Amino acid sequence: MRKKSVQVPIVIGFGLILLILATVLAVNLSQMRQFSQHIRSVVLEQNRKSDLAAIMNELQRNRYRSLLHASALSDPFERDEELRHYHDLAKEFIQTRDDFLSLPLDDGEMSTWETIRRNVKHVEAEASIILDHMSADRQELARRLIKTRLSPVHERMMAGWNQLLYVQSEKTRRPSMKRASLKPN
Repeated sequence: MRKKSVQVPIVIGFGLILLILATVLAVNLSQMRQFSQHIRSVVLEQNRKSDLAAIMNELQRNRYRSLLHASALSDPFERDEELRHYHDLAKEFIQTRDDFLSLPLDDGEMSTWETIRRNVKHVEAEASIILDHMSADRQELARRLIKTRLSPVHERMMAGWNQLLYVQSEKTRRPSMKRASLKPN
């Protein structure tokens, strides 16, 4: 009779252990890849939100400057050109706003957005009155209304934009930090 070798069960045992380790490693690598892709997509989405919020912030700032500039122009043709620029900025703002709102927003972002939206409505109402005065060639009254009525509302609105930019930068920073902590040294 032939003696059974002890080596065969040991080799089979080591083979099974290696197979199990390879399977666990493959599963873990797959999960890490999926997690990394998820974090990357979250970061890209947050970067997109941040970019759009920054663009809307700058557009609102430029619209205020454009209205202020138009109120200081004495030449009606130059004033009309500046007001056309003011309205073009509004169109760009609306497109950017729609792009921003098409992205998923959490409760904090929606709350901040609603505050900004209310302030934007106030700014637009004041700006409409000022535009009417400019159309009627009452530049001095338009400048005074910009200073006394529009400016305070505009400042509140800009504070909301700054808050939204802060929220977006914090949200962008958090997933980036998570991803950085996962990278091997």
